[in-house]
Amino acid sequence: MLASCIYLVVSLLVFALKLSAALSSNSSALLSDALETLVNVAAAALSLMVMKFVSKPKDEDHPYGHGKAEFLSAAVEGGLIIFAGFAILLEAFKAFTSKQVVQFPDMALVAVILATVLNLALAFYLKKTSEAKNSAMLKASSAHILSDVWTTGAVLLALGVVKWTGWMWLDPVISACLAVYLFHEGYQILRDSFSGLTDELDPHILKEISRAFQLAHQPGLIDLHQVRFIRSGHFHHVDAHLVLPRFWDVSQAHIFMDRLESDMVKAYKFDGELAFHVDPCAPEDCPNCDLPNCPVRSSEFVRRKSFTPEELVGEKKKIE
Repeated sequence: MLASCIYLVVSLLVFALKLSAALSSNSSALLSDALETLVNVAAAALSLMVMKFVSKPKDEDHPYGHGKAEFLSAAVEGGLIIFAGFAILLEAFKAFTSKQVVQFPDMALVAVILATVLNLALAFYLKKTSEAKNSAMLKASSAHILSDVWTTGAVLLALGVVKWTGWMWLDPVISACLAVYLFHEGYQILRDSFSGLTDELDPHILKEISRAFQLAHQPGLIDLHQVRFIRSGHFHHVDAHLVLPRFWDVSQAHIFMDRLESDMVKAYKFDGELAFHVDPCAPEDCPNCDLPNCPVRSSEFVRRKSFTPEELVGEKKKIE
């Protein structure tokens, strides 16, 4: 909540600074940059509302929590960025056809530099907060704002060329280039948000699951495969098939799985829960089983499975 409030306040201030610079300079490029920041304001307001919803605990109607709303928020932000790109492209066309003259007052330069410094500080703050809270929404906002910083820097550099050469037509061309960049950025944010909404396999999360299982490993866990996960913000539901000693009874397997789940969640980067399907071991599993004093062992232990991401998503051949 605090991060979203800071995001909104700083974005409003940055927008005011950029808009004043654009109006005083009559620059289409600076106006385009201000319009992009207006998207940040809308995204910050949306973030504030979504964070209230996401922070609610899971309930009977939402057994996996409310975290999916973060991905929806990111999708809306991506759509707003694309819309801003079209608006900027229209402004660039108007500026090019009207052949407007750009001015360079010192106060406009100061306002843009101050806005850029504020944006840079905000981007790093949101990035640090997103890592601490494992927030997809804040991570997307941080990346967008950081790209906004580079965009503003490029605009200032290009306007320096306009002032030096007197090529006023370059100002709307810069705006058009910015619009194309926003189309790409908006598409990427939409792509990432739909990936989260549809639970597309995420290699980075799979690596975190692999690391957690490696840390939580204990004798008796012979194999682990067909791992799947559902993302709901910072809460993840993980399904997995376990291969356990075939001579264990239900009670022994249940105690083992409870302990494994507890240790795995402690080692995992995100909050979560696990649901296990148990497969009995087969003779060919013996080389990977480090259980001492096994009464059904048919061959010596060689090495245990490393639970790499590739192994986790693979399917074990069914025992006939």
